[in-house]
Amino acid sequence: MRGRGLLLGLEFNALDRDERHSARVLSDRVTNNALKLGLSANIVRTGASEGVMRIAPPLTATEGEIDLGLDLLDAALNQTLENLPRLRAAG
Repeated sequence: MRGRGLLLGLEFNALDRDERHSARVLSDRVTNNALKLGLSANIVRTGASEGVMRIAPPLTATEGEIDLGLDLLDAALNQTLENLPRLRAAG
């Protein structure tokens, strides 16, 4: 995790050298899960920084909205981790 203020970067590391478990794949899966859960606080895929998720909520976000966003991000991370055994088995 790195950033300033509300602008944060969540960096993922590859689980192995296999493309199915690269940092970019993990970042994309967490991003997709977050979007499905309704987290749209300006999560974008950073092309040059593979495996980094940029999170930039609006400056007008309330504390409650930030808390909700963190809860949704936590759920997205957990969904991704729960599916990892299947990702590994699919190879």
